[in-house]
Amino acid sequence: MLPNFLIIGAAKSGTTSLYRYLRDHPDVFMAESKELKFFSSKSRWTLGPGWYARQFEAATDAVAVGEASPSYTRYPQHQGVPERVAQVIPDARLVYLVRHPIERMRSHYLHRVLQGKEQAPIDQAVVTDPSYLDTSRYAMQIEQYLEWFTRSQLLVITAEGLRTDRLDTIRRVYEFLGVDARWRPPELNREYNRTGELRPQLVAPRPVVLAVRLGVRLGLPPRTARRLSYRPAQSSLAPERVAFSEAVRERLEASLQEDVARLRGYLGPEFDGWGIA
Repeated sequence: MLPNFLIIGAAKSGTTSLYRYLRDHPDVFMAESKELKFFSSKSRWTLGPGWYARQFEAATDAVAVGEASPSYTRYPQHQGVPERVAQVIPDARLVYLVRHPIERMRSHYLHRVLQGKEQAPIDQAVVTDPSYLDTSRYAMQIEQYLEWFTRSQLLVITAEGLRTDRLDTIRRVYEFLGVDARWRPPELNREYNRTGELRPQLVAPRPVVLAVRLGVRLGLPPRTARRLSYRPAQSSLAPERVAFSEAVRERLEASLQEDVARLRGYLGPEFDGWGIA
């Protein structure tokens, strides 16, 4: 069995929560592994559609069968994803969850720091690594899919809506997927995988002096920096401790203005553009 819908992103926009809310619905089957990355990972793609179908063998009579891989909207870092999706599941419905693009970038940055994959200060990181900005160009990501899918196959919702009007938003998703929209997820009041709630997983010690130097580069208080000597794979570091400078934030907003304006065409005239456009 192959899926008939995908949560395609965006990264750090609440896809884990949406995955969990959908997984609880009696008419929905979600792949056990949240991020299969079949269409974005070259090594997974080479496993073939047979491998992919096996991830959904337990779906039985579920009305909606899906998976959630935010890497499906990481163009141009991952290219050719919509075309591969269209080759395998051309009738799939696509759910795209977007978040204030600057806040998404900050969360994305912090997550990479906690993974040990990012050491540059936040202002430097987002300016020198285009993947931060590109992942927040939501209209651009949508347009890659609309070359292969009809507009009616795409539902765009906001993380802000999922947070403040959660039941109404999740019911829009249920209606889009053709399942009972009256169902209320038992864990609806819970948010999953928030960056600020990650717990330490100690991996290997780092000299305290090096940790403090790294902390200074990241703009962290000395006490917080000392924690980095434990080299956590994940940490309880709160996102608000790292912030963009005003100049860089303005630069990012200017770069995103046109994209956010185009996004209004997919979210409707009531969309406030996050104050960017």
